[in-house]
Amino acid sequence: MKIPQDGKIIIKVTEDNINERLDNFLASQLEGYSRSFFQKLIRSGRISVNNQNVKSSFILKENDTINIEFPEKLIPQAREHEAELVSIPIVFEHEDFIVIEKPAGLIVHSPHSNYEEITLVDWLKNRYPQISKVGEINRPGIVHRLDKNTSGLMIITLSPQGHAQIGKLFKDKKIQKKYMAIVEGRLENSGFIDYPLIRNPKEPHKRMAIKDHYSYANAKEAYTKYSCVNNFKNYSLVLAEPKTGRTHQIRVHFAAIGHPLVGDTLYGAKELSEINRHALHAAGLEFEYKGEKYNFSSELPKDIKKLMS
Repeated sequence: MKIPQDGKIIIKVTEDNINERLDNFLASQLEGYSRSFFQKLIRSGRISVNNQNVKSSFILKENDTINIEFPEKLIPQAREHEAELVSIPIVFEHEDFIVIEKPAGLIVHSPHSNYEEITLVDWLKNRYPQISKVGEINRPGIVHRLDKNTSGLMIITLSPQGHAQIGKLFKDKKIQKKYMAIVEGRLENSGFIDYPLIRNPKEPHKRMAIKDHYSYANAKEAYTKYSCVNNFKNYSLVLAEPKTGRTHQIRVHFAAIGHPLVGDTLYGAKELSEINRHALHAAGLEFEYKGEKYNFSSELPKDIKKLMS
């Protein structure tokens, strides 16, 4: 569903969608906009049901009428202005690259030509115009990525030389990445997960799967080293160090050993009110570039810290 120029949408709830939460329903109907995005619109009074202000957890009934009014700056025609409003912390600047902290909820680059939500690439092109000539045209400066709802450290290249050399460091596995995750259950040991991954044949554009569950064809090797940092009542704080960089690797691997990431409903975790995304943060990067060693670290964001209290 596309957003009209006036930013106003009316949706009629059908029998297929009864008993769904309002925020979940909207996120499924309007591709490219997250549940947390709609929660903000609901709180601001820009979304009503049957002309009444409701909460994000409102349970839908058949024939309910949902009215949505998008803020002007979020209408597609205003992407350039919206990019100026995005705030992304810059951890380090070099003539060939920068290190940033990507916030959760921000996708790295558009997955298709009709994607309407602001992306990290939009912000990059607005702040560093020269980046348009670095790397691929649809994802300039990008040499690795984080899932939309994963927060934390990313390297962005600013020059063709940086793009080539840092891209090779990733390819040769010479950049050490560390992630902090909160997983369901008590995980008291350290270990190594080596389940090869494939695209889930039922939802190939949405999910990954371990090869043991499906065909061995096209499976790619995937390795994750992990150690338990701390235990809480129902969760564990885990340090994960992926040795390969497959899509959703950490998420699928922990789900496969019976400890899905907290909040990761796509891979079997319970839905929680405390966090509206999977609890995964890119906390460390270490590499050598042009003879100099670089080591960056990032603290856990507030929403993940709350799970530890």
